[in-house]
Amino acid sequence: MSQNYQAFTLMSLIPNLVKIPAIKALSLFNSSTLHGFDHTHQSISFVLHLFLSFEMLSHSQSFLLRLLSGRISSSSFTISSLLNHLTQTHLDFKPHHVLLYESIVNTYVQLRLPEQSLFYFTKMIEKGLVPSSNSFNGFLACLLRSNNFEKAWWVFKDMRGRVAMDVDRFGIMIKGCYENGDLNRAFDILAQLEDLGCVKTL
Repeated sequence: MSQNYQAFTLMSLIPNLVKIPAIKALSLFNSSTLHGFDHTHQSISFVLHLFLSFEMLSHSQSFLLRLLSGRISSSSFTISSLLNHLTQTHLDFKPHHVLLYESIVNTYVQLRLPEQSLFYFTKMIEKGLVPSSNSFNGFLACLLRSNNFEKAWWVFKDMRGRVAMDVDRFGIMIKGCYENGDLNRAFDILAQLEDLGCVKTL
């Protein structure tokens, strides 16, 4: 397709994406992809924004999985430029920024790419966004599964006092300490749990 035709098609596509339900917007997006449309930051953003607006997290994560795994590609952007565009605070994502970051982190966890998930998890925390318990625990478990025990320990320790800590998170780290032969840290976590009165529920 010529660039002029692409630009014209994009101007026609985006208003349609905004006016229809999220699932139909995805169908329109998929159809345009099959017909050779070269998507841009804007068309990707609109579809993802629709999912996040309705808190359709499984759909947003599935959509991101296709993007980050290269199943959706475009000459108009790279993965790096796309994620940079999506996470800019001036975009309409702002009310749903925490959901956007969670979706990105969870997608990288699913792809078993701990370095990338750590990068966006750190950016998320730096922006003052608090991840859900499930997202945090899944991310922590991902670091441990990928033999990044020290990074998992750093995240666990650094997040104390910044986000609420649940019993499952302590359990994940105790198991990680045990599997890495660090019984001192395991007992340290148990002591923290005892101070919180949670040992019996572990």
